[in-house]
Amino acid sequence: MRSKPARGRPRLFDEDVVLDKIANVFWEKGFAGTSIDDLTEAAGIKRPSLYASFGDKKASFYAALAHSRRRLDALIKEFEEAENLRLGLAHFSNKTLPISRRGRAANEAALS
Repeated sequence: MRSKPARGRPRLFDEDVVLDKIANVFWEKGFAGTSIDDLTEAAGIKRPSLYASFGDKKASFYAALAHSRRRLDALIKEFEEAENLRLGLAHFSNKTLPISRRGRAANEAALS
């Protein structure tokens, strides 16, 4: 039995890259402060592509959250498998500190 061919055009974007960009928008603006236009502009995709790939704003948030969780899980695994504690901490810090700094800057901007 043959499977049905996919409907519509194939995706012309890297889903991981788009989810990173969507996560960044939510991180910077918060859920309430983020619009669909913000997401599509940051991701460089059109509304129909966003809706077809990730759903509405709430579903896009959950998709970005799940993506971020997978990335964090992979970093934790790399940390656990590091040759020694020092190398593991250095790698983990190099990967997570830019995210932490970006979040702190967004929080400070929101409070000013």
